[in-house]
Amino acid sequence: MGAASEGYGVVWWEGRRRGAHVIAFELTHGDLARGTVPDHRCRNRLCVNPDHLRPATAKQNAENRGPQSNNSSGYRGVRKDRRGKRWVASARHFGVEHRVPGSFASPEEANLAAIALRSRLFTHAEEASHV
Repeated sequence: MGAASEGYGVVWWEGRRRGAHVIAFELTHGDLARGTVPDHRCRNRLCVNPDHLRPATAKQNAENRGPQSNNSSGYRGVRKDRRGKRWVASARHFGVEHRVPGSFASPEEANLAAIALRSRLFTHAEEASHV
C-alpha cells in the first residue's frame, strides 16, 4: 500500500518512506547512479511504470517539465505579450530566461519556436518536443 506526497507516490520500503517511482525503477533497472533521480518521461508523478522512468540529473529532470498550472496557452514557455495581443516564446535554463525574438500570431506558432529553443538549450532534447 502506498500514499501520495507532494504529487509523488510514496511507500514504506525497508523501514523508511521512499518514492514509489524510485523503488519501481530500482527493482527493474538496479540502483540509481549517484547524482541521478528517476525522471518520468510521461510527466505523471504518480506513475510507477518502469518503462516510463529513466535516470536523469536534477537539471535534466527539471527540463522535462510540462506547462505550469497558471499557463493560459497550454504550451510550455508560451504566453501573451504585454499588450495581450500576440504570443511570445521563451525557455528558462540555469535560472536565466531565454526569449525567442519577436512575437507570433498564434500559440501554436510560438510553441514551435519554444520547442526549437529548448532543443538548443536542453541536454534532454527529446523532451524539448513535449508541450
